Amino acid sequence: MRKMIPILILAIAFLLNFTASPVAEMLNPLKAGAPNTVTLADGNVVYDLNGEWDAVIVNKQYGVSKGVVKITQEGNKFVISFIPFHRCPVLIPAIM
Repeated sequence: MRKMIPILILAIAFLLNFTASPVAEMLNPLKAGAPNTVTLADGNVVYDLNGEWDAVIVNKQYGVSKGVVKITQEGNKFVISFIPFHRCPVLIPAIM
């Protein structure tokens, strides 16, 4: 019986892998031409994240840094750059 448990787990994982993909496709609410979306070169529709977003980056070693994350789309890739509020990031010691 103990030898059957890993086999059953693998069988269930195998079945879930093939049933989850079609379900995820059916649940995708994004359609081409929907507001605030971008159609990538491969046909996938994703949310349009282009622009500047306020960001707080927490790092255990360096603390907290606040700034702006700028996201632009170049072809089928998104380019992300971090712009600190000051010329050098303001570091606040993290309490962790």
